[in-house]
Amino acid sequence: VTASEGAAGPRDRVRPEERDAVLGVLREEGLAFSYEPVLADAVRRTLEGNATDDLVLLLGAQGMDHAAELTKGLLG
Repeated sequence: VTASEGAAGPRDRVRPEERDAVLGVLREEGLAFSYEPVLADAVRRTLEGNATDDLVLLLGAQGMDHAAELTKGLLG
């Protein structure tokens, strides 16, 4: 989970109360997750934690376009 810091435009920035609401629900439901505020760090951490044959889904709004570019760059 990421707030896409460093990639989101002014209208798409995550407010602290939004972040807390989402992470609170994930915790309440007992779901395993990790949170990286910065998009580039989230992409890097995700790729480092997966095996060659794993499927990685970049889910979200327009900010995930940048995540796709970062992913391509990291994978070569």
